[in-house]
Amino acid sequence: MTNNKYMSTPRGLFEFKHFFSRQLSTSSGGVCSATAIRALIRELIEAEKPEEPLSDARLAEMLAEQGVRVARRTVTKYRRLMQLPNVELRRLS
Repeated sequence: MTNNKYMSTPRGLFEFKHFFSRQLSTSSGGVCSATAIRALIRELIEAEKPEEPLSDARLAEMLAEQGVRVARRTVTKYRRLMQLPNVELRRLS
């Protein structure tokens, strides 16, 4: 119902689905929202050593260690949505 529908806000134009969070299952059988997973990814990237940035595959492994099972390409998708650079660009900066 929210596909291809947009809302104009003072902060810009957003697709409606931006305001609704998906749920992903965890290894313990619970659920975790996509918003919470994006927050975890951001925390991991902000805590990484600048000389040893984490790849998307390593981020997926670290999330799995915390009980959140996501594919590497899902980590890539969320990282891009948050406009965070890839491992190579983070290594250079």
